[in-house]
Amino acid sequence: MKIIAGLTVTAAFFSTPVLGFWRMRCPKPVVYTRLDPLVQPGEMSRHAHAFVGGNSVSDTVTYESLQAGNCTTCEVTVDKSLYWVPALLFNSKETGMYESAKQDDFVVYYQLYPKPGKPLVSFPPGFRMLAGDPLLRSNEAKTVPNSNTWNDHQKEQFSRQIKSTGFNCIRYDGSKPEPTAFRQILPDKSLIDTCTQLRIEQYFPSCWNGKLDSPDHRTHMAYPEDINDGKCPDSHPLRTPTILYETYWNVAKYNGKAGEFLLSNGDTTGWGMHGDFIMGWDNATLTDAVQNCNDPDGQVSACKPFEGKTQFVDSTSPASCAKQPEEAIAKVATGNFKNENCNRAAKSICGDVQVQRGPQYATINAGDANKPAPSVSPKAPDAVQPSEAPKASEAPKASEASKASEAPKPPQSSTSTKPTPAVPTAYAQAPAPTLGVKKQDQDGEGSLISTQTRTYTTTGGVVVLELIAIKEVITYTTVTMAPKQRRHMHHMHHRDFEHGLLARV
Repeated sequence: MKIIAGLTVTAAFFSTPVLGFWRMRCPKPVVYTRLDPLVQPGEMSRHAHAFVGGNSVSDTVTYESLQAGNCTTCEVTVDKSLYWVPALLFNSKETGMYESAKQDDFVVYYQLYPKPGKPLVSFPPGFRMLAGDPLLRSNEAKTVPNSNTWNDHQKEQFSRQIKSTGFNCIRYDGSKPEPTAFRQILPDKSLIDTCTQLRIEQYFPSCWNGKLDSPDHRTHMAYPEDINDGKCPDSHPLRTPTILYETYWNVAKYNGKAGEFLLSNGDTTGWGMHGDFIMGWDNATLTDAVQNCNDPDGQVSACKPFEGKTQFVDSTSPASCAKQPEEAIAKVATGNFKNENCNRAAKSICGDVQVQRGPQYATINAGDANKPAPSVSPKAPDAVQPSEAPKASEAPKASEASKASEAPKPPQSSTSTKPTPAVPTAYAQAPAPTLGVKKQDQDGEGSLISTQTRTYTTTGGVVVLELIAIKEVITYTTVTMAPKQRRHMHHMHHRDFEHGLLARV
């Protein structure tokens, strides 16, 4: 009997859904460098990324290597996952230099949307995924190679993927905050000049087919119909927590200066925004949290599984958790890593990345991905701490995403399935678990021995269904939520989509 550990099913159904979540700060970057252990394992990546989370960052990582790390930059100490995104760069018109904007904060949301018949499943060890497409430069599917061969599912997923990012202006002046993910393009410099910070957001898909990874690191996952919530495709019946990244970049330093902003993958449009995730949680803690962290305000301190497992994190204090020394982790195959320094001003983007403005699909740099970055140029000016920014010990206020949100019904379009390097066989061929509830959820692997159900209503009005599904291939532990988790429903903050593709409906 083969058992996949960590697949714990939560089956508690309410007449009104409980939308709990936790909001975890990871403000200090572990490192900003040209590594991508998901898409380009074993080599220097084509463009640089800003990493937060565990400090076992290397060209190749495993769940075991992440667990062996000695610290994390995240608020919950047992989360040694890797979270990474491309950096926001500024190209000065006056000097021609490219430099990375200062990262003020990084926040990870784990949103929980239990649904009748679609219980939540925790991410197991070995799980990893990519959200977004770094080569995209347009919201038009026709720009993606081979899109004329896409089936309806692929077209549908593309239409959802292009709405999974956001570029929000943070002002701290009392003005009404912009809703989460209502602007999918990188704003013009004139608009950014009115911002203290630019918050770049990335929603991850939360519908899963049960495999730990896929050859393109995306197709084992799918977006639900409302992007962060809603019905999952039949091909991806399992529901995971919805992960949302918020990266706060300090742009006040560049207010009034001539130049342009772009991402470190050479994207000036914003359509190439993407995020990567490799699971590095203590498995028992994460499973417990998915079952029991249902605070409507998303406070880590209100999550009992995290008691005694948190730390104070502050983006302005000296870094106490940095990337482990090169000698302590796997060395980059080319040996060039020690000479790399992306966190500096230079005449070209780190990795000699070429600026590609689209709308055509971007091409991969013709140069060797392992070529060292240019030599260090004169040090960039120190970042300015604007008076309007939050106090040193004050975290950015929770965005609209921190409340139960109403996402748009995406129009029909298409999904990018551009292949990326294959993953280890152990990941690509991991069997997809089944729930044994509906025939369409069965994958034919293993036979269903029996099921047991029990339905009852508690004095608190909670309708609970207990389901135990027993299969020869995979076993599940079914749990129920306590009545106290019903709690009062907080005020529903709606995501207003008033611009561009996300027109209000």
